[in-house]
Order: sequence, then C-alpha cells, then structure tokens
Amino acid sequence: MITQNNVTYFITGMDQGIQIYGAEIVQELKKQWFQITLECAIPYEEQAANWNEPMRNRYFKIIRHCDRETLLQTHYSSDSLKKRSKYMVDNSDFAIAVWDDIASDTGNVVKYAKEKSKAVVIINPNEI
Repeated sequence: MITQNNVTYFITGMDQGIQIYGAEIVQELKKQWFQITLECAIPYEEQAANWNEPMRNRYFKIIRHCDRETLLQTHYSSDSLKKRSKYMVDNSDFAIAVWDDIASDTGNVVKYAKEKSKAVVIINPNEI
C-alpha cells in the first residue's frame, strides 16, 4: 500500500488479532518510511480491560507509540465496535481486510466500505 498506492496514513481499531498485528507492522515500517502515520481508533476506554496481560501490554505499547489516538466513546455499548469500524472506513481511502468471505462483522465492514466506494484489499486467511 505504501509503495504502490502512496498510502501514508493507517488506522487500526486495536482489536486482538489482525488489527494488533497490523498496528505493529505499521510501527515497524515507520522505521523505514518516516512519513507514515498510525492512528489508533479506540472504540471505548476499557477495550483491553479483560485481555490477558501480554495482550494488554502490546495494546498499550502500540498506543504509546502511535501518532494519533482517537477515543470514540467512553463506555462500551452494543454498537461501539460498529461505530469504530464505520469511523475507520469513513476516514480512509482504502480498506485492508483479512476475511474468508464468510458472513461476519468483517464482512459487514467490507460491504460498508464498498458501499462508500472505498478501495478494498481482501486477504484470505486460508491463503496465507
């Protein structure tokens, strides 16, 4: 995305798994491409409160070293993750999704991004 599409701004929703990995990759790439920026879109303050200690440590390390931290709401609600995903799509030109084409929250985000005419790159986890 950086070299082929001149993408310099990345947003992560800071969920366990791909979003944490992606944030760590972007932070590593910042060592080569100083002009890239990482924003952490945090759906609610206590997002990582019930995670195990190693995951919480990774989460807070990413936040400490990100360029921008956006807290979308203070408390959890049934739609807080959906609001976070909508925020990320609405503030992006591209979306990168690791998705296996099965109905899921990720599928809903991909659908929303396409409805908003965003370029979507889908990585099938079964092909990695």
